[in-house]
Amino acid sequence: MVMNYYIADLHFGHQSILALNMRPFHSATAMEEMLIHNWNSKVSDQDDIYILGDLFFHCDCPELILQKLKGRKHLILGNHDLKWLTDELKTYFHSIHTSFELIDQNHTVFLCHYPMLSYPKQSRAYMIHGHIHNDTLFDYWPVLLKRKRILNAGVDINHFEPVTFNELLINNDNYRTFMINSYPMFLLSVRFHSIELKQRNLSKTELYETFTDFLKSHKITLHRQGLYLIENFEDSKALLDELRLKILNTPQWLSLIKNFDVVHVDENGSYSYLDYLNKETIYMK
Repeated sequence: MVMNYYIADLHFGHQSILALNMRPFHSATAMEEMLIHNWNSKVSDQDDIYILGDLFFHCDCPELILQKLKGRKHLILGNHDLKWLTDELKTYFHSIHTSFELIDQNHTVFLCHYPMLSYPKQSRAYMIHGHIHNDTLFDYWPVLLKRKRILNAGVDINHFEPVTFNELLINNDNYRTFMINSYPMFLLSVRFHSIELKQRNLSKTELYETFTDFLKSHKITLHRQGLYLIENFEDSKALLDELRLKILNTPQWLSLIKNFDVVHVDENGSYSYLDYLNKETIYMK
């Protein structure tokens, strides 16, 4: 029986994605081996597999990987795909689209790399996307949390394997439940200017490690790279104020740090974002 499978955001070749999305692999090579194994364990050469973007990122050998992957491959273009997709590599795909519509198990399904709140036949169709990985810290998440016809095919919430439509429904429902049960929480978000880092030959990883080591002893723990979980905001305010003043009064730090925000998610799933450097609320729902 021919099957349809869905997958997104594999990021073959992307070492930094391990820390950015807390992927449980010790190296990009180990991630590559597991992704290929999981893919070929489920997909046969007769099956259709819809890749919802970002298959490779800084990968040295995309053709070797494509040769190993089974199935009739349909690529839905993501924001990173045009960087590696040569005319020669296009021959490995049965089709290439920016968006696509199909019928799966009598369900109309609309495919796009980016999650869309409005899409064709949305009153009865499902929307399958990638792009956001397992990130729930932007203002789209409270909306997506309630839109159960919008399904994330990203490997980060689908056990790093291609999934059927029914598996997508189950995995997305489980992830929504898991995130709801994680509330309430405070998170400190720290990002650096990549261009400034390159100009100064600074390592982003080392800068994050410096922050992490400093915060670990103050009841602020690493959630994933650039994000720190605050157990008790009131207990941590003095430390955050100290860090804020250090950044504001140190020109080299101020020029490097892109954001220093506190994100709060309450027990109802409502979000607020505080630009901690300027003490301004930048989003609240």
